[in-house]
Amino acid sequence: MITDTALWQAINAYEIDAADAALPFSRRLARDNDWSHSFALAAIADYKRFIYLICTSGTVLTPSEEIDAVWHLHLLYTRDYWDRFCEQTLGRKIHHGPTKGGAVEADTYLTGYRRTLSLYEEVFGPPPPALWPDAATRFSPPPRKSVGRSTHIILPKRQVFLCLTAGLPLLLAGCKLEGMHLPLKVDGFYVWLFIWIVIFVWSVNARSKRRGKRNNNHSSGCGGGGCSSSGDSGGDSGGASGCSGSGGGCGGGCGGD
Repeated sequence: MITDTALWQAINAYEIDAADAALPFSRRLARDNDWSHSFALAAIADYKRFIYLICTSGTVLTPSEEIDAVWHLHLLYTRDYWDRFCEQTLGRKIHHGPTKGGAVEADTYLTGYRRTLSLYEEVFGPPPPALWPDAATRFSPPPRKSVGRSTHIILPKRQVFLCLTAGLPLLLAGCKLEGMHLPLKVDGFYVWLFIWIVIFVWSVNARSKRRGKRNNNHSSGCGGGGCSSSGDSGGDSGGASGCSGSGGGCGGGCGGD
């Protein structure tokens, strides 16, 4: 439950959209993240809840990626963030700084995220999954985007480049330039020559691929690897924020200024 009613009322009453802006904050947030406007408004509402938790918990907390997107954009409105929001509304500064990196930092913000989910539920009820996924999802690597072969034609860059390089000069040579009247049969010749070059390059590339696959089938080996990554998270003496870990994470805390 809410323990600091005055603080929550001040945060809740804070209007992040400027009334005279042709592109207000919420619209910019939706545009920059490819969200609907209603989803952006929901994220802003939960951003306020997250800020309240930071101010009242006295520890570093970690937002979801969606809430962090609101935070990052808010930081770009420097006068509004530092003067109107932090100083006038919260009465304290909330910093957002870079991580030091490494496994310890990653674990710190993973723990912070779990703590955030727990505190959120205690104060506001169950966090909405669309804005607050579970910890495993939050810190997992982003999925690779795939292109469906049923709706797209997928060509290797090298193959496309070779076709264009070989065929474009001939195609241009077959075009009728201003003041020139080339016979139709000459134009047709260049068109057919272009088509045959494309087919030739395509077949050469296909044979090369098949040879490569055969060579791979006759070879063996093993390998392994691992990686760790860090984004922009961290903390300073007064509490800070940023991202770290395989999937990224952020934390925040109140400074004592």
